[in-house]
Amino acid sequence: MRGKEKDTLGKSLTDFGNETTIHGVQYIVNKDNIIYRLCWVVICIGFLVVFIIQGSDIITDFLQWPYSTKIDIVGRPSLTFPAVTVCNANMMRRSQLVDTRFEGLIALDGGVSGADYDYSWWFSSDFVNGFEQSSSSVQRKKRSPPASIDYDMFSWYDPSDVSDFQYYADNWDTVTSGDDWTGFYMSSRADDYSDFVDVVNPTRAELTDYGHQLEDFVLQCTFDRRQCNISEDFYVWQNRYYGNCFTFNSALSPANQTRTTGKTGGLSGLQLTLFVEQPEYLGILSPHTGAKEYIKRLGGFYTNCTIDGDDTNFTSSEYIYSKAACKKICYQLHLSQFCGCVDNQFFDDYPTKCDVLNATQQWCRQYVEDRYLDDELACVCPSPCAETKYVKTASSLLWPSERYEEHLLRRLNASSHSNAVRILASSELSSKNLIRVKIFYEDLNYEFVEMVPVYTIPSVLGSVGGLMGLYIGMSFISVFEVLSLLLRICRIGFAKLFFNGERVLPIKT
Repeated sequence: MRGKEKDTLGKSLTDFGNETTIHGVQYIVNKDNIIYRLCWVVICIGFLVVFIIQGSDIITDFLQWPYSTKIDIVGRPSLTFPAVTVCNANMMRRSQLVDTRFEGLIALDGGVSGADYDYSWWFSSDFVNGFEQSSSSVQRKKRSPPASIDYDMFSWYDPSDVSDFQYYADNWDTVTSGDDWTGFYMSSRADDYSDFVDVVNPTRAELTDYGHQLEDFVLQCTFDRRQCNISEDFYVWQNRYYGNCFTFNSALSPANQTRTTGKTGGLSGLQLTLFVEQPEYLGILSPHTGAKEYIKRLGGFYTNCTIDGDDTNFTSSEYIYSKAACKKICYQLHLSQFCGCVDNQFFDDYPTKCDVLNATQQWCRQYVEDRYLDDELACVCPSPCAETKYVKTASSLLWPSERYEEHLLRRLNASSHSNAVRILASSELSSKNLIRVKIFYEDLNYEFVEMVPVYTIPSVLGSVGGLMGLYIGMSFISVFEVLSLLLRICRIGFAKLFFNGERVLPIKT
């Protein structure tokens, strides 16, 4: 007695055609008409090719991690109020520069005469006498010519990389020292003296002492119609060009709180009266008068964004990550690495400032800056995954009105702002020195912009499964039928390779 019927490739294909749930296969296997079967072969292969093309397009698109932007308008009973920063447009106060390395800047404005006629009472006799005495004792010392550029110090320097780089040599040959402001002024080649302004680079400590002070700059402050605590509600920091700046609603302020508001309109929000102290302006550094005001994406595979600045060039532990700040830090890091100095005195990790009179350092600085502007420094500064931006609209009015000046003067008389009170005695001077700022929400709606993935794992499976059912009549269960057929064919081939004869089973008695 023989055993089971021998399994063959033809039998396995016939069984598969009779049992499979894939549409069209049974017509290829079970029909006797060869032309009919060939037609079904062409049909099945044709739609299989269409499925493979469209399915591969979906998989390829998915692996590129595309995303779309979703925008919703969301209403809230209250919103977090933004951090608002105000800075005086003047970097340092003239009255504080006597007997300092910046004293020569006062002389460039003509001392305390000329344009200061209307403010002659502002400067004390001690300041005037001290300035005149110090100015008469200033002597200029001739410095040695600048050293030639020493390229040997740049181990990273590759001449082939700088074929398009053009070094711009500043015209500082006649300057006697880094504090020779008259020499810098006379040698300036920029029409707006911007090259001179860039040379004046005070330290953080100097700006803290010589810049405008919070108690003088912010005369009045209310938030949602309630008086602020000026000394507690503002965080003081230093800006390279504007000196001391003051941020309301900062988490770093002494009050250490974040304010919210549920009110809209011009009578709510933050309202400030600022005193710009026009007599203290350095004309060469401050061509304009006033105050600067600042109102301060999907992760994973879809973008290379960062949540908190980890694994980037952003090294600050005090501030929230931003792409602009990260790129500035990256630039300073490369300066310190390649040139041995930085051009920003606030870069605390490397306090050595690049010397404007050192030709080697200036060549190196300009070369690194050129590579930075061409995005060749390999800075790791992706966009933040989540970011809040405020859309600002601005309007202006003349302030204060003639009738309101009397009421404003009454309020200031009750305070310790004697200089501001005296300024208000003249309508012309008050309009030059006082600024009223209002920051408020027009409505409590906000636009929520979200990056969402075009494809997710379930959506890709659904799309591919839909194509399978549409073009070749398959489901994911049918895939296992095909796998079962392949295993059966492998078993047949294995048996044929190693067992060529028929297998005879003994008869049990």
